[in-house]
Amino acid sequence: MKYDAVKELNKRKGCLEIKKIIENHLGSETAEQVWQKAIGKLNRIHQKYPDIPKGQEFHVSMIFPSVAFYLALKEAAPEQAMQWTEEGAKINALRQSGVFRTMVKLPFGKSFFLKCMASVGQKMFGESAGFENHLIQSTKDVCQFDILKCPYVKYCTELGCPELAHIFCNNDIYAYGSLDGIQFLRTQTLGTSGEKCDFLLKRS
Repeated sequence: MKYDAVKELNKRKGCLEIKKIIENHLGSETAEQVWQKAIGKLNRIHQKYPDIPKGQEFHVSMIFPSVAFYLALKEAAPEQAMQWTEEGAKINALRQSGVFRTMVKLPFGKSFFLKCMASVGQKMFGESAGFENHLIQSTKDVCQFDILKCPYVKYCTELGCPELAHIFCNNDIYAYGSLDGIQFLRTQTLGTSGEKCDFLLKRS
């Protein structure tokens, strides 16, 4: 099946939010020009990586469109590109975090959430997905693991924008940082030049 860069870019709600920000600041014509450039860049990125491992496809579907749109925006507004990308990503991440906020409010929701973070995390953020994930502890009250290798950092670096990786790190803060009865602690991330991403979620 032929790769559809237009469809993939339109699926990324964060990119759509950034496009709205560009429209507000620079007008719809410039926003559309950036969008079209991003489509071209996304096609070229996909051609560079024609054989993505199946386990990485979910993550790549977020990384590649974000990289393409950010690089296109840098050409149009180099001084604002990072700020607007951060703003758009934050809006989208906060919207998505509603699922977790609802979950932890249910009976036994906090324990269920913590156990899911451990079990699902080992699959979605495990070796087959391009991560190195070391689970330290998993109970009904605590989920703790370290990420020692990350495809978000890998691909952002290889595609010439290592500074973009921290956007994906920030998404975790918006997703888990304001959950009722759950404390999210992290002192470093690979995307911000740390030695690892040290995740700790626990009942508060």
